[in-house]
Amino acid sequence: MKSRRLYDTAAIHPQASVSIRVHPCSSVFQRFALASLLVATSLAATAQLRPSQPEPPSGWTEKRAIVAKRHVVVAAHPLAAEAGFRMLEKGGSAVDAAIATQLVLGLVEPHASGLGG
Repeated sequence: MKSRRLYDTAAIHPQASVSIRVHPCSSVFQRFALASLLVATSLAATAQLRPSQPEPPSGWTEKRAIVAKRHVVVAAHPLAAEAGFRMLEKGGSAVDAAIATQLVLGLVEPHASGLGG
């Protein structure tokens, strides 16, 4: 058996044309990536050119500080704070007040508070 060597067809047959196949997705992907990059940079450049508008008022109102001599309960909802406060007034501990506050928060704000946090 003779061993065959692979030769370049263009060297053996000068008239033969060598065609290289390029995967069609690679050029499409490259075009898409380049177009995306150009769009992103142009949007970023125009976003910086816009004049900045002043921030709208947030509705913040200044509240006075509370000074307490015995106990204070703070919660996101007034009914929860009141439940914790009443627990402390009746002689409960801070843990009792925290549990009462959290239970009421789970009732009045179930979407934001619960036993899991």
